[in-house]
Amino acid sequence: MTKEKEIKLLKDYKKGDREATDKLGTEATRLGLAIAGFYYKKPSKKYPEAVYHAVSGFYEAISPYFKNSRDKTDKFTTYATWFMRKNIEDKMNTTKKLTE
Repeated sequence: MTKEKEIKLLKDYKKGDREATDKLGTEATRLGLAIAGFYYKKPSKKYPEAVYHAVSGFYEAISPYFKNSRDKTDKFTTYATWFMRKNIEDKMNTTKKLTE
């Protein structure tokens, strides 16, 4: 998804558009699964909880993205990844280095 499409989708979501909400939910889940897999493998009992916290972080990133990214040089998903990882690490008391 291009940066312009992401921004339009986020604006529509903030207006309460149902279709935008569904598309963002799909994107959040897809990205959440990938990020949670970085911390826990799928057979792990903690994997579903990590996915939940990642998706929560995705939605927490929406408001700060519009407030802090004035020039919007980064795609939203790139920006949201930080929130998703931080949410997993904070809520589940875990850290993992990118080099592992």
